[in-house]
Amino acid sequence: MNALSEPRKREEGMISKKVFCAWCMVLMVTAIGFHVSYGETKKEETQSFSAMVQSISGDRTFIVVNETRVFVTRDTKIVNEKGNPITVYELKPKMAITLEVFKKPKGFFAKKISIAGPKGQAK
Repeated sequence: MNALSEPRKREEGMISKKVFCAWCMVLMVTAIGFHVSYGETKKEETQSFSAMVQSISGDRTFIVVNETRVFVTRDTKIVNEKGNPITVYELKPKMAITLEVFKKPKGFFAKKISIAGPKGQAK
């Protein structure tokens, strides 16, 4: 029986070494993949420009300026001409605004919307 158990112990030892090596490879590939994907994330570049509100969606999720849809989220800061916070419901068509936007694959997203001039009306 001793002669038979010796190869079996060696076989079990080899299996455990293979499992350990496979586990290490999985961890290493995961770590490298995480590092590569984390390194590729870029800080969004913002663009600023002045425009006139052409229209506002009924659900207030986007506005249209310069024939371009700009999404408004809860992270969008909206301020009046004095710099006081206001809501998206206070924006009106033909209002002169200054936008800070960033581009994502789904389109432009407003970071900040500022009403320009007195009462925000275009001249």
